Amino acid sequence: MSTLQHKQLTFNKNITLANDGGNISSDSGLVLIKEFMSRIGFSSILEEQVKLTDSRRNPDHTYNDIIEQLLFQHIAGYSKDVAANRLRLDPIFKTIFSNKNTLASQPTISRFFKAITKETIPQFMQVAQYLADRQIVQINIQNMVIDLDSTHSDTYGNQESADFNSHYQTTGYHPLVAFDGLTGMFLGAEFSSPFIGDRYLLERVSRKISSRIQFSSPFIGDRYLLLLYLFDEDGPHPHRCFYTYPREFSKL
Repeated sequence: MSTLQHKQLTFNKNITLANDGGNISSDSGLVLIKEFMSRIGFSSILEEQVKLTDSRRNPDHTYNDIIEQLLFQHIAGYSKDVAANRLRLDPIFKTIFSNKNTLASQPTISRFFKAITKETIPQFMQVAQYLADRQIVQINIQNMVIDLDSTHSDTYGNQESADFNSHYQTTGYHPLVAFDGLTGMFLGAEFSSPFIGDRYLLERVSRKISSRIQFSSPFIGDRYLLLLYLFDEDGPHPHRCFYTYPREFSKL
């Protein structure tokens, strides 16, 4: 008895049924993400910007390897660490990390998080800053609409600095995040309290981002950027603010 290998459908000849078997994955789009990260040299950027203290002896997975694995897991929608135990067998993940015999397991990932401290967290923001600076130069950005908004992230257990948020009726973090409204580029995040209506906090964060973008970048140097800020303050009505360093912050 012969088995079906390829069968072209009559109602639409662009569709072919196949029963070849082989490796199957629902996350094949990740190979394009991997190609992009390879072209920009993401692994090298990570090595330069993130330097966590690793006291392990002869580890199978470096901390930066684990960071990249976690990035791909979250991009694919696997937010729980335990998903790593199954993804280690996924053909797409095995292809993306073809230089490794196996991927990090859930226990390895859990131990990795213990190596992250309050002092090392800013290193991850340096990666985001580096990528944003490159984007600003490569596409010659002259004007930016910086969209500042708060978001919520649930926490579990006894995570430090977590607060109850009455709006979401749950406990978690309430960071202030910044994106360029014209390109969608992520610019950074600032840890804050649930009471995001504090204008002083918004002004402080705005000045910090402006100063960083214009003067802290190895790419930008003394280039001038016109920055327009958008954020919600004490209510649903949007407020537009214009700020250029070293001028004072002013509301339009």
